[in-house]
Amino acid sequence: IATSGKLYKTPYNKRYYIDYNEKYTWFEAQHECSTKNMTLVAIESSFKSQEINTMLNKSLEKRTSLWLGGFMTHYQDDRRYVWLATGQPFNYTLWAENQPSICNRDEYCIKIVFANNTKWNSDSCHHTNGFICEYDNKDLRLKEQKLEI
Repeated sequence: IATSGKLYKTPYNKRYYIDYNEKYTWFEAQHECSTKNMTLVAIESSFKSQEINTMLNKSLEKRTSLWLGGFMTHYQDDRRYVWLATGQPFNYTLWAENQPSICNRDEYCIKIVFANNTKWNSDSCHHTNGFICEYDNKDLRLKEQKLEI
């Protein structure tokens, strides 16, 4: 699959890559992000959510659904949504009404939905959507930590 997305930079120096084509499963989307040294976006605060929504709303691209980096884990009876980039459970959410929808379905992955005021929906990881990647600063943070030692 050849990506046809665009790189965006926010006023706060964050970099995102967005591909609006609805042709990627959640796993394919994460793979595409990793080939760019990025990961599917983790929206961990209302500030970041507003930053991304502002960026998306300014875009002239078609309105669609985009994969985020959240997915459900379950061990025995403990089910929770976590961010792929950090492994941390969700502290901030922007679920659409009646979401997440996990009743007897395989809706383990998360997408942002334009038609639903950029709120989040759960979806089957095997459905196809566009995606949002963010630059992973892990390598940069590691270099900074090594300099401090």
